[in-house]
Amino acid sequence: MKTEEIDKRIGMPDINEEWAKFEKEVMGAAKPSPKHTFFKSFTTRAAAIAGIVFLLSCAAIASAVIAIKNNDSQPQAEKFEYKPLVEVIQRKHKGKETPYYLVHYCEGVWIQPVDEKGYIDELIYQIAFPVDRTTMQLDGKPFTQKNLPRMRNSHLKKIEMKRQGDKLVANLITQFSGGIPSGVTGNAPRTQTLFLFPNGMLGIIDKKAKAGDWQHYSITDWDETPWGWSVRKEMERGCHRLGYKAYIYASTETPQKYIDRAVRMMDEMGIKDYELVKDLPIQHWTDQQYREWAQQQKQKHPQYDWRWLFDQLPESLDGTDLHDKWHIVKEVYGVK
Repeated sequence: MKTEEIDKRIGMPDINEEWAKFEKEVMGAAKPSPKHTFFKSFTTRAAAIAGIVFLLSCAAIASAVIAIKNNDSQPQAEKFEYKPLVEVIQRKHKGKETPYYLVHYCEGVWIQPVDEKGYIDELIYQIAFPVDRTTMQLDGKPFTQKNLPRMRNSHLKKIEMKRQGDKLVANLITQFSGGIPSGVTGNAPRTQTLFLFPNGMLGIIDKKAKAGDWQHYSITDWDETPWGWSVRKEMERGCHRLGYKAYIYASTETPQKYIDRAVRMMDEMGIKDYELVKDLPIQHWTDQQYREWAQQQKQKHPQYDWRWLFDQLPESLDGTDLHDKWHIVKEVYGVK
């Protein structure tokens, strides 16, 4: 679970403000973003804008990724056929224009970050690498912004990333032998779990969640937000792919109307393989219980560290309570 998601629930810095700052400084965007997109943006999920971070000898290279939404289960190469393989774009970063190599590609490209097997991209079809911190290669041969490859994005088969001193080497590969290893899979989710909370809030995670864990999830929405996101958009990323399965977790306190709504949504989306798990225990603490728990944690861990504290919470606690209760924990630790 991303720490930014915990931030939001316990009243840390506002996610919308932080994301707006990221858009303004890195992406140069002016439009607002959904409340949940900030923490998702640093994954391979198909949000409107995403980012990847590579660590190189204590220096972080932040690569802004522009994602293209794609809800179809079939390859979409024809939609991208006429895009150039690489172009140079300018984005504002810390008040100044910064050049990036923007690499275009189609569904099915093998993305292999540093020291990883990587994944087959089924969601995001553009990656931007900062010019001043990246050495670009085409099939092992270096190129610069002065001699960009004259190729289309449909030629690309793999992006391989390596360290070279304090720079990242991004090798754009148009052909390779041996095929893609069996351990490298697509990044569209094949398993997802929905969390139906008593108050109507909805959570989701891209795996089969632990039954009775009401802490580890990402926030989503029943209905499409002004930014074009919803639980349906979350599930459309993978639900029509082979082997997909969904789980619906409802607590002992979840009203039947939310269970009915979730099941109806599955039918409307054509999701046949799903499992409904009802009557899962869920608990709520009083203010005094949060205070006593925080006092005990302070004895074990005197320094306030909300990440550490979050990991100490019982998983059976309703995570939607944290936003209204976390101020008690901060009072015990004497922080604002």
